[in-house]
Amino acid sequence: MSRSIRLLIGVHGAGLSNTIFMRPGTILYELNPYGCRELSFNFRRWVEVFNLQHALWIPAVNEAGKQNDICQREDSVTVNVKDIIDEVKKSIKKRVSISKWLYKTSIGYNE
Repeated sequence: MSRSIRLLIGVHGAGLSNTIFMRPGTILYELNPYGCRELSFNFRRWVEVFNLQHALWIPAVNEAGKQNDICQREDSVTVNVKDIIDEVKKSIKKRVSISKWLYKTSIGYNE
């Protein structure tokens, strides 16, 4: 199944280890708990090795509404699904427009 998908959205954890079977160019959209940017190290590394795309989402504030750099792994994280979907759509549109530009540039197309 991992080989057939083009976009995987998931919470940081062992379940994302299936990314090693995804096709090159597939997008991994990783959701992390507040303050836990360093947790994505393994998946960022895999993305480079397996030629995947990586996007990372971390809430701007913790569940108590505070901002600090303390990784709160065990805390619950509230995710607004609509915001995530909107962000993924923007990311895909941006990648498509870059791909089109690269293609036009490679064939010498001028508008």
